[in-house]
Amino acid sequence: MQKFQSTILFKCPECKENSNVDVDVPEFSWASFDRMSDVSSEGEVYIICPKCEDAFDGYAVCHSSGCEITLDQNEDMYVGDFPMYSPEPDEWSDYSAPEHPYDIFLQSFSDMKTLIDQKIQSDDEQILQRMIFTQIISAMEAYFCDTLINAVRTNTEFMMNLCNDYEPLKQKSYGLAQMASIKGEMNNFVFDQVKGALRSELYHKIDRISRLYQKGLDIKLIDDKGDREKLKIAIGHRHDCVHRNGFKKEESEKNQVFTTIYVRETMDLIKNIIDGLENKVIANTGSVPF
Repeated sequence: MQKFQSTILFKCPECKENSNVDVDVPEFSWASFDRMSDVSSEGEVYIICPKCEDAFDGYAVCHSSGCEITLDQNEDMYVGDFPMYSPEPDEWSDYSAPEHPYDIFLQSFSDMKTLIDQKIQSDDEQILQRMIFTQIISAMEAYFCDTLINAVRTNTEFMMNLCNDYEPLKQKSYGLAQMASIKGEMNNFVFDQVKGALRSELYHKIDRISRLYQKGLDIKLIDDKGDREKLKIAIGHRHDCVHRNGFKKEESEKNQVFTTIYVRETMDLIKNIIDGLENKVIANTGSVPF
């Protein structure tokens, strides 16, 4: 799915690192303008820092000379270049979500439970626990993604909910020639756009994924606020594992939270969350959504 993007030099308010970031911005309505100098658009945008992966909401005003993007949280402004369409990606065009994401998660959960009590020879006594911790969160992310895709694929109402209220999709527009080329495959075309957008999400961004499930399926991702906060903390620890080899952010020593007890508690927390979500998905669709 092509994206209408502007590139900005982004200094992250969280990690303070500078990066070039492609930001999806509202498309120009080309038919409304007689001259190139008059083109413009504006609307909400979503920026993800490629360094620390924190996400920020903002507002973009685009015109023929570029874009100005202001963050909601601190009113910082970033200047971007003239927005253009990205190349048409085909990386997810043939992707099919597995039929039973829950069963796959349960198998991963069982495998990690088997490994958790294993003893290995290493100077780093928590190395195996960090690997298990990282894997169980990855299994959770895969479940969140594939379950959402399957539910949307089997329910047109869910698909349209996202098309109407999901930032990467609600502002998309296509020309008449492209529509004419679809030849009766409109539902497949729309689903491919939705699937591509969903596959591009970061499923450890719990607040954003919660909004996706709420908007698309009218389902609350996590009922218990305490569980939600525990999961967010765990995801922060997992970030240390994936991006800093276990070291704490801005510190010279490794995070030592990954005891067998804590890893087991986190695994059980994630399983309880997914068990509850699976039941809600089945109840909301009337059947298992595959």
